[in-house]
Amino acid sequence: EILSRLEERYPQSERVAILSVAREKTNNGTEAALSRLDEIQERNGDSVAIRAMRARMAISLESENDAKTILASVAQGWEKFDQNEKVRIMLALADSYYRLGDVETAKGLFRDAAKADPLNLQVRKGWFNLCRDTLDPDGMEAALESIKELVGGTNDSFWQYGQAVRLVVLVQTQKADPAVLGEARRYVTQ
Repeated sequence: EILSRLEERYPQSERVAILSVAREKTNNGTEAALSRLDEIQERNGDSVAIRAMRARMAISLESENDAKTILASVAQGWEKFDQNEKVRIMLALADSYYRLGDVETAKGLFRDAAKADPLNLQVRKGWFNLCRDTLDPDGMEAALESIKELVGGTNDSFWQYGQAVRLVVLVQTQKADPAVLGEARRYVTQ
């Protein structure tokens, strides 16, 4: 009842709209929540928050194909948003694709976000962490190179930590001899 009153009083509020969609999902399921999101978008116009919510909702659908169709629609027409807003949409999509198991698309979105926002260290760290979680030492190396370029060298603590973790992953995936673990230790003790 409180949420209904807030919706009446603040029909243009994105925060109230997001709460309304979450309530709809809880009460009536994902399909109903997506329909509610369509109504809100029709009334209030397109926004990053609405697109991000649509991406989060898509992963709750039973059909992976339906989810990917919705995710593709989230990316359509994003040229109208400024660079920071596009990056936010890319990151929401990357998270949703990752949760669907489409790791390569998620990594590609992180790479694109890093290119689109060349001064955003958090995007690069997220890209690295995704590659770490999926045991992808090549992706980790690319993300670390991007971090190194941004921070201006290898003295950054995250870069050193990342290099150590990458070496451990190389050993885990049997792409390097366990002898490199000594080098990994040196990175974290510097």
